[in-house]
Order: sequence, then structure tokens, then C-alpha cells
Amino acid sequence: MTRENIPTTRAAHLLLYCDILSDIGTPVEREIERAGLPPNLSEMPDALVNNILATQFVGFCERLEGVEDLGWLGASHFALPSFSNEVTDGLRSRSSLSGKMELFRALSALEDSHLDVRVVEYGKRADLVCDMLLPTELVGMSCSEWVQLAVLIEIVRSVIGPTWTPHALNFRTAFKPAREAQAAFPDSRFRFGQARTSITIDSDLLECCSFEIAGDKNGLSAPENFCQIETLKQLIRPYLLTAPPPIDLLADMVDSSARSFQRWLLANGTSYRKLVNETRGEMAKEMLADEDMSLIQVAMYLGYENQSNFGRSFKKTTGVSPAMYRKGINKTKTYQGLMPA
Repeated sequence: MTRENIPTTRAAHLLLYCDILSDIGTPVEREIERAGLPPNLSEMPDALVNNILATQFVGFCERLEGVEDLGWLGASHFALPSFSNEVTDGLRSRSSLSGKMELFRALSALEDSHLDVRVVEYGKRADLVCDMLLPTELVGMSCSEWVQLAVLIEIVRSVIGPTWTPHALNFRTAFKPAREAQAAFPDSRFRFGQARTSITIDSDLLECCSFEIAGDKNGLSAPENFCQIETLKQLIRPYLLTAPPPIDLLADMVDSSARSFQRWLLANGTSYRKLVNETRGEMAKEMLADEDMSLIQVAMYLGYENQSNFGRSFKKTTGVSPAMYRKGINKTKTYQGLMPA
């Protein structure tokens, strides 16, 4: 049997439900052992567990505790930082919704081995699909579907804003959703027995781009190392208006040798070149949000020799061209009510 035939999921997604069940008094460790899952998963969120056993565990606990729609509780607690660092950083690196979906499709196996992620467009609507390729009759599948939809909704909200809701939530399974779930999506249709697990959106949204504030990391607090990286980016910014500072100069600023500084950057998931490119990309995003600045002005302001070099560098960093990014953020502002339609 090959790994591709074994359904696996990151333990972090199971721990989402373990935390909820612990809060309501479920003897989680006992039920984990009974389900044939490994103990002490809380210490290993990136470990792989059998997805069939994990899904059944959640379904059995839902019945054991008599919880109405445990899946909704899981979905309402989901946040994008629950993903692995590779997926979280990858999603942040893409500006457009279509780019984020393409990246999630490429990296989804890091989270769940049996996910079918795709975009299905039809007319003015599109379905964002996140289908777990396991039997619908599997106990706990409705709980899994809720989290799959929460993933899609959070990806769209990372572009459009935290209050956005889809036209429809489409489930393969059939169950009665919690009243709280229906209240959270008052304008969305709940469809059951569908061919795929998906949400229905306006297809125009695919072109929308996020316009994040530099340094925002989807949370109330950030790790110390992340804050240090952001401080370095702020130090680099003034230099980029002419030329990137030499790595020796940057190392001197933090009282380090160039070699030690490079090792520290690598240990924190970045490099000197990546740091410079990301900082330039963030500055470019801010300038492109200003309609009064032309693309050539942005390129010259950031020290590029010409607009073509700027365009290639920006697309490599964000996944879209500067012109498409500007168009995308204007679409986003329209959806958010910040610009007239």
C-alpha cells in the first residue's frame, strides 16, 4: 500500500475538536485511546494521523455527548494559522483570491492527503471546492465538511474582510445545522446532498486582492522572532528607495557578523534576499493602493531600473502583476463598500 492510499490529516485539525470536547467535559484521552489514535497529540500538532479514525472519533464523540452539530463548533473555532507554517506563509504570499486558491490546492496534501481543492466557474458564480474524498456515510463526515467549508470561507475573508458570507454552503452529507450556524449565515443558503463540498461565490471575487497592512499576521499577538523580522523590514525600507543595504551593514545594525546574521535569518525561515524582496513587495502594495501613482512612478520610487523589472519582481513575490493587483484591490474595496460600484 502506498502513502497516497492512506488517508491522513495533521493532528492540529483533530486537536481543534479535542479542545472543544475537553471544554464540555468529554474524557478526551480515554476516547482517543478507544478510537485507536495516538496519545499526547497536543504535543505534536504537525504529526500525521489516520483520517478515517480521526473523523470517526469526532463523530462518535458528537453522539456520546449529544452535541447538536459539533461540526459547526469546530468551524467557528477555525482560523488560518491552524494550518502548517508552509501553508500559512504560502497563503500570505498570494494577493489574489484565485492565487490563494491555486496555492492551497498545490499544498493541501500537507494538511490532508485526500482533499480535492478546485474552483468551478459557471456564469457569474463560482464554487470553491474543498472535498474530502472519503465516503459520505462515514461517521463524523458532517463535522469534517464544516471545517472544510470554514477553510474556504476564511481564505475568502482574508481577502474581502471578516464579515463576508457566501451565497451558499454546499454539503455532501445531510444533517440539521445548528441554529447558531444559520444565524451566522442569515443570507446564505444551506444545501445538502450536493455533489461536492463547496461554497458558492460571485466569480468576480476571484480577481479581488487583499491589501494588508505590512506586518499584519492574523492575530492579537505575534511570536518574538516574527516581531524581530518585521523590525528588520522597517530598517530596510528607507534604503530601498535607492538600493538595498549591504548585508554587512544590516548585520552591524543588529550587532552581529554577516555569517551569524545569515544563519539567524535561515533559522527563522527567511534569507537576506527574501527579506529585501518581501519588504519591497509590501512597499509596492502600499503605493499601488494610491491611484494617483502610476506604475512607472512606483517602479522608479522603489529603485527599479524600469517598469518591466518591477513587474517581474512583484509578480514573483505576490503571484499577480502590479496592474492586476491594483485592479484586484479596487474590486475588493468595491465589495467592502469603500468605493462606488
